[in-house]
Amino acid sequence: MTELYNRIKRSAIPLSGYVYQNLVGLNLLCDWLEDPDLFEWVQFESDHDEVPQGLDDVVALRRDNTFVLFQVKFTVDADNSSNALTWNWLLAHKPAGRSLLQKWCDSLFGVGLERIHTAAVITNRIPSRDFEASMDAATRRVKLSCVDPTVRTELLHQLGSADRAEAFFEQFEFRHSFQGALALERTLVDRFVPRHTDRSGWLSLFREAIDWAVRRNFPPPRGQLSLDLVRGTLNIRRPRPLEQSFRVPDGYQPPDAEFATEFLHSLGSSSAVVLWGSPGQGKSTFLSYVCRELEQSKVPFIRHHYFLDLGDRSDRFTLASVANSLITQMEAQHFSHVGGLPDRAEHLRTWIKACARGYATEGKRFVVVIDGLDHVWRENDRDKRPLDSLFTALLPVPDNVALIIGTQKVSEQQLPSHFKALCPFQWKLTQQQT
Repeated sequence: MTELYNRIKRSAIPLSGYVYQNLVGLNLLCDWLEDPDLFEWVQFESDHDEVPQGLDDVVALRRDNTFVLFQVKFTVDADNSSNALTWNWLLAHKPAGRSLLQKWCDSLFGVGLERIHTAAVITNRIPSRDFEASMDAATRRVKLSCVDPTVRTELLHQLGSADRAEAFFEQFEFRHSFQGALALERTLVDRFVPRHTDRSGWLSLFREAIDWAVRRNFPPPRGQLSLDLVRGTLNIRRPRPLEQSFRVPDGYQPPDAEFATEFLHSLGSSSAVVLWGSPGQGKSTFLSYVCRELEQSKVPFIRHHYFLDLGDRSDRFTLASVANSLITQMEAQHFSHVGGLPDRAEHLRTWIKACARGYATEGKRFVVVIDGLDHVWRENDRDKRPLDSLFTALLPVPDNVALIIGTQKVSEQQLPSHFKALCPFQWKLTQQQT
């Protein structure tokens, strides 16, 4: 047994596999940092609709709309011959189940061969002599003609046909004998530090990668990493942006379709719109639905929710935290209009005006969504100064900006000081609409 195997508790072996999988993903992110034109997005533990289960550990969409698909298989004792990369291991299956090769083949064809740039299993397992003899070392692909006839017969049976098996092995790579967990982590630290960050930045990235892998649709809205997000995570000088993904239930549709249509239409002409209603009537859900509709219509927007859920303990009130979150969104999604601007909280209005001017040239309005104003008074010990700080940056509403505000209808003393003078157009979410 290897020294590494002796160090890992038996009960922790599954966890070590997930850590290794994340390290493989971080290795791909480093490739992206060094070649920013590689990908549109990267996802850990993908649940993307276009990627069937089986090749979903690390997924990347390239600029040419083709996929990179990695499945990661880790063993804590790679030197043990019983853990070798063998045909028996690849073809084994339960009576009613599928083998690893069947899963990978089905996934590959499920995506479509024309949409695949790279598909591979990445493993620290060492190939057996029989398996290695069937591989082309240069391409890391199996040559079906070199496979033992008995094994080849089982392959054709499991994969469905000779043509299907041939197409699969011509596309699929077996990246075996990959570094072990400790060696891979050392390699990654050397790649990231000091070229892209320092030790603290690396630790921040390592920690964030856990959330990217285990939390559904994280980072929001679809769990897809942007290059700006990766860079921001490595940049420890800026705090982590707040999550803004207020969950919209699957299949949600606004109860009053006419109300929703008119509300969205009003954003084209009103500088400020207020959505108000009693507690529990679905204001935040409706506004998240509005954001989803804006995204689908390619209308640029940013948003902040003062309240997300009862389990959230992040600072959602102070101007520094709110402004950082909004600026991070503009930096990630609207960079062409804000590049080079100073990123301190006091410059938030400058960023919003820059986006508004930029999108005016494209014939689009820039939408700012601020939800849950009523929470600030209640949860900040009746101190609304955080609201005043933010709305000093938002008011008067800049040209070509539509400001959406979500709140319960509360007394004026609980709302921003300049709110009354704003005279926004108000929409009430009634019981009939929930």
